[in-house]
Amino acid sequence: MKTEHIKILIFAIAISFVMVVAFYIYFGEAKVENEKGDADVIETVYKETAVTDVEEIPEEEGAKEDVDCRAVYDSFSKLQIEKIYTETVDDGNGNQTMQFQTYYLSDVDIAAMTDATSDYTQAVGTEAFDSEKISDISFEEAFGFSYKSCKDLYEVLETARLTMGFDAEYEDAGLDDNKKNLLGEESYVYEKDCSILEQLLANVDYDTLIQTKCAYSVAEMEGTKYPTSFTAVVQYVKGNVTYTKTAYLGFAGENADELLEEENTCKSNDVCGACGETGECSQGCGGSCCK
Repeated sequence: MKTEHIKILIFAIAISFVMVVAFYIYFGEAKVENEKGDADVIETVYKETAVTDVEEIPEEEGAKEDVDCRAVYDSFSKLQIEKIYTETVDDGNGNQTMQFQTYYLSDVDIAAMTDATSDYTQAVGTEAFDSEKISDISFEEAFGFSYKSCKDLYEVLETARLTMGFDAEYEDAGLDDNKKNLLGEESYVYEKDCSILEQLLANVDYDTLIQTKCAYSVAEMEGTKYPTSFTAVVQYVKGNVTYTKTAYLGFAGENADELLEEENTCKSNDVCGACGETGECSQGCGGSCCK
């Protein structure tokens, strides 16, 4: 992938992720009891609509048909996986900074049993991107397991989420109406804790625990909803400083037709080696000849 395309991809991901982090910071309503004191408890009620790995789609007269979302992942030729950890610090005086503590990105081809995995932690930021700071990392080191032991991309998804600590059941979740209304994203908040929340709070000393939340988002393909990302957030106060720590695991699949279309499409800055046109081949030339 060309450097300019990498920049566009990473900034798009980073901006989207910053929006999600901002949502949890400014619009998160869940406040849990302080384990060390007597913090107020504010309960947030979520609509009980669970999306599971076997999606239920309503039909006429209330009948339901089970549709296995494995079919969606089976349609993918490749799977892109992102693993991100961030920490946002608010000093209480209007100064807020966010730091990407971990940013791993991998493209997995399960049929070929190959991957391209990189560490973008030092390269990406909220203000600048430096491609020279991208480094190689093994998939196993980045995600904690080997995709080569998985039989399909759905198993890669499931193993990745469980390994990272998003280990509550899909059905133990309710629709997050606020996120749907504000960001247009269909997201479900787990009603039971995931172990990722314990990991984010490990060795943390705080005065007040403001919120802990774990959720997953879904997309829809041909009537089947399937999980695309998992997010965990913990927010706490120490002294006058508020800390927000997040963990994110995202998935984006590509099928064979999409890959072929992308390969045969000239980009805006590409020059065709056959016809000499920039950004678009002449009639009958075909995009695959672009260099």
